[in-house]
This record gives sequence, structure tokens and C-alpha cells, in this order.
Amino acid sequence: QKWINICKAVKQAYAAKQLGYSQSRYTDITVGGRTIKGRTDCSGYVQTCLKFFGVMPEGSNISSANVQNHHEGYRIYSV
Repeated sequence: QKWINICKAVKQAYAAKQLGYSQSRYTDITVGGRTIKGRTDCSGYVQTCLKFFGVMPEGSNISSANVQNHHEGYRIYSV
């Protein structure tokens, strides 16, 4: 339930900004008083959710290219 609630809150925070899709734009997303800088694309949304959930370090980044072209040293996160 916590994961779904985080996903909903992050989605609402992105939607409220009405920024649209961009792989090169970042925006501050605030949920529960905590702010994380997230990209305004699909993998940016997933990464922001994972960071709020606490399973991805704030200094880490993922992109669809990372996931498709898995390389040594890249960590796959599971919930």
C-alpha cells in the first residue's frame, strides 16, 4: 500500500506542474515535506518513486537506456 500511495503522490506532484515530457528537464517534486529533483520523463518518474520509497539512493539515476543496455555495476532495484 505504501508503494502505491507514493506512486500516486509523485504522479500528482508531476501533474500539478504541467511541464510535459522531456528527457533533459528536471523539477523539484515534494511529497510529505521531502523534496527530490526528478526528470520529467517516464524513467524519471519511476526513479523519483523509488527514491521516495527508500530503495534507491538520491545520488543515483536511471534511464530507459540504462535498463535496456544493462551494464556491469548497474543495480536493478526491486520493490
